[in-house]
Amino acid sequence: MERLNGAHESAGVLTDTDEPGIPIPGGTLTEVFGKQVAQTPDAVAVEYGCHGEHQLSYAELDARAERLARRLVAGGARRGGRVGVLVERSAAVVVTLLAVAKTGAACVPLDARSPEARLGEILESVGCALLVVDAHSAQHPAAAGRRTLLVGEDGVPEGPSDAVDRPYDEPGAGAAGAGDVLYVMHTSGSTGAPKGVRVTHRNVLALACDRVWRGGAHERVLFHSPHAFDASTYEIWVPLLSGGRVVVAPEEINAPLLRRLVGGGRVTALWLTAGLFGALATGDPGCLEGAREVWTGGDVVPPDAVRRVVEACPGTTLYNGYGPTETTTFATRHRIHPGPPADGDIPIGRPMDHTRVHLLDAELRPVADGGTGQLYVAGAHVAAGYEGNEALTRERFLPDPFGARGERMYATGDLARRDTAGDLRYVGRADRQVKVNGFRIEPGETEAALTRQPRVAQASVVVDKDGDGGGRMTAYVVLAEGADDGAAGVDGVALRRALQEELPSYLVPDDVVVLPRLPLTANGKIDRARLAESSGVPALVERWVRRRPAQLAVDDPVSGARLTYARLWQRSGRLAAALA
Repeated sequence: MERLNGAHESAGVLTDTDEPGIPIPGGTLTEVFGKQVAQTPDAVAVEYGCHGEHQLSYAELDARAERLARRLVAGGARRGGRVGVLVERSAAVVVTLLAVAKTGAACVPLDARSPEARLGEILESVGCALLVVDAHSAQHPAAAGRRTLLVGEDGVPEGPSDAVDRPYDEPGAGAAGAGDVLYVMHTSGSTGAPKGVRVTHRNVLALACDRVWRGGAHERVLFHSPHAFDASTYEIWVPLLSGGRVVVAPEEINAPLLRRLVGGGRVTALWLTAGLFGALATGDPGCLEGAREVWTGGDVVPPDAVRRVVEACPGTTLYNGYGPTETTTFATRHRIHPGPPADGDIPIGRPMDHTRVHLLDAELRPVADGGTGQLYVAGAHVAAGYEGNEALTRERFLPDPFGARGERMYATGDLARRDTAGDLRYVGRADRQVKVNGFRIEPGETEAALTRQPRVAQASVVVDKDGDGGGRMTAYVVLAEGADDGAAGVDGVALRRALQEELPSYLVPDDVVVLPRLPLTANGKIDRARLAESSGVPALVERWVRRRPAQLAVDDPVSGARLTYARLWQRSGRLAAALA
């Protein structure tokens, strides 16, 4: 049973102390994996293909990664260096991540669906010496002019090389330590530039050795998240460092696929973002029947979705997992018990092993029991900092006043409270950062991209979230003087199209509304509350309202009444009239 540490309870420190967690293995991730290979060389490590017809044993995965690592070293990979991985989800991703770790370099996972400019910015900021590509990404614009290494879907390097059987005799290759960076994963940044989070070997080992994974539920874990998303850390390394199996999803997740994978016994555990979990629970909650554990989170988990899945899948255990990328995927977890939650929402629970959580006020003082404070995470999950941004690292990774000398805590920016049972409950964001559809979004990054457009003077972004972890992002812009939205051809559609060339899809607003000016508060700041009142009305509706307000109608989902768009616009806060 978990409880608050009695010595720290008054200090607002939440930890699990009834029994010590499994000690974090010494050495690097590759050394720990090597021990697993020695223990279970013939066990299946990776399963892939439409029907799971292809498999790699632990010995085969290790040998394949070793072969690729030699090619990487020949291509310039070194300890402390950075190797980009621009490969579609496949067995090749698993092989490549292990191979990069073997060289002593850090992996920089890249999503080929991201805009060329963003990928180029990431590659330049981390100084990638080498880029691993596959047949799908070999001609990607981000690879142009860079040293690349082509791998097949099975992770085998393609093309002749004299490096395949050559030992690691290059200086600095293959000599990583536990504190070295294993990967640099990028998240949305408030300045308009993505933030590269440096996660170490020890960080991932601390995650993988947690007691919560024991018991057999994670024998076969589904790998379906983009490898540039931190959920993939759980999906790959939790099973591989404990003798389990990574099951590579053959396509994007949907209910029929899950029924086939889970119902057929190929998958015993998986992660779903709160948004995807909610969508599946609404459409086909029984698709998860047969899974031993389903983890969800990344945003507020809808209680109704939980109820639907619990009723349809009584043999499945649900967990709500919480944690920013800076805390190595999960910082806390809560096992969801059947029945309605006591306070209507789903707790984010208690800290993972080797992790501590503080609820502090603006002066870094513990809040009173039941009070709301900012959530700080300390312990072995806390990342090394931000790549190339020591100022931001010092701002967000602070000395832990409740820990030993030299220990740090990460300021999540999330607000939480502790309920009477001792569980943490998420309250909201201390700043404007939000999560939509499982992605952490800094509205400031979208605003910065808009104001970089030559005919945009001001921009403000509002996110209107729904109860299922999803939502809509609306951007409001004021055009620069002389940039008329009609004659000059500048409108919301054109601006949105421009953003699609620069930002990943989850940072592109659903609607862009051109306004004569932005509303201001009494102290001169942008009045985002007033903007939020109208964020559900898209730009095209605004245009139709002004042209023919009585000709179009919509069904009110609540009353069933037939409303004109003009009436809908009026209900949204009368922003148009206020700014006319």
